[in-house]
Amino acid sequence: DPDREFLRWADAVHATAERLHGHANAVHVTDREGDCAEFFADLLEHGYRFVTRLAHDRRLQAGRETAEVDKLYDALAGACVVLHREVPLSRRTNKKRAPRQIKRFPAREVRDAKLAVRAQTLTIFPGNGAVAHLPRELQINFVEVREVDPPLGQEPVLWRLVTTEPIETADDVGAIVDIYRRRWTIEELFKALKTGCHFEKLQLESGAALMRALAIYASVAWRLLVI
Repeated sequence: DPDREFLRWADAVHATAERLHGHANAVHVTDREGDCAEFFADLLEHGYRFVTRLAHDRRLQAGRETAEVDKLYDALAGACVVLHREVPLSRRTNKKRAPRQIKRFPAREVRDAKLAVRAQTLTIFPGNGAVAHLPRELQINFVEVREVDPPLGQEPVLWRLVTTEPIETADDVGAIVDIYRRRWTIEELFKALKTGCHFEKLQLESGAALMRALAIYASVAWRLLVI
């Protein structure tokens, strides 16, 4: 299906790898839209590094899904804690959010969050409806970041990440968390382009013209972030 969301990520990864070949070894960071077994298999096949936030639980056993099948989220929650961190959380409101976003991103007040980080190498099995070319199983590294003792009535921080990066030491696991946290800077850059520079409102008629404008506005957006 050419409209599948993960294809946008896959195209970007391959284009980036082509441009950076011989110059840099990138780690590709995606949000929950990139949580797709086909996407993981594609990146693993080509040897690309990535950190993706999970949106879906996975089976840890082959065969048809039943209530007794071991699941990824349960296994991660039961893994040993390898790292503790305390981080500041900014205030978040539900103003201008769509109803479906409010459930995913509930409002919160400023607080310091105590996080417990777990990591484990696991083998996941794609569902029975997976495409024929997908491998029967994928062995990969997973990281869970969970807030300990959140304030009463507040949704705890919970990230589940899948990655090719090593998890042998606490420093390795901490580096994975920091890699994913860089997503926020990327999101702020996009916001500066769309809101600060109004890039999406330009009435240009060709892709070439849009790319020239983007080349100019990208530097402006960067300056907005610095300010």
